[in-house]
Amino acid sequence: MKKAKHAWKIWLLVLLLTAITGVAGIPGIILSAVNGIYVLMALCIALVAHAFYGITFYALAMANAGHDARVAGAVEQYGLSDLGQIAAAASLPPETAKQCLERCLRKGYLAGYMLTESGIAPIVDQRPPEPEQPRYCAYCGRKLSPGDRVCPGCGAPVD
Repeated sequence: MKKAKHAWKIWLLVLLLTAITGVAGIPGIILSAVNGIYVLMALCIALVAHAFYGITFYALAMANAGHDARVAGAVEQYGLSDLGQIAAAASLPPETAKQCLERCLRKGYLAGYMLTESGIAPIVDQRPPEPEQPRYCAYCGRKLSPGDRVCPGCGAPVD
């Protein structure tokens, strides 16, 4: 969830900087044209055009990042796994919540989960546990039992 909130904050920062530079570019066009600074005027025109066309896409990206943060929060904070419950907790329609779950899993916001038809499920490790390696005494080389604190062969303390 931290990664999802961090992505939302980045999109908010990009959105604010784009809006500020777009608005600041308008008087910049006028002042640079009056003073004959054509390179600055071209830069200000580019900033205004970028803000005019780009701010919508940045706002949509920020909204999607906010949806992802809410969905990831519903899974991590409340432990929900059913799609309907996740959608209700995130205040989203079920189809949008499913898309957000897919995006959260793809971007790594929800590690250790897999998508199912009804929601998400934790990934269970089905490998058998590895057998414990035998321990040997560092002084005499005798094989030790798991509970030994003192070597039965030489009497040396064992870690």
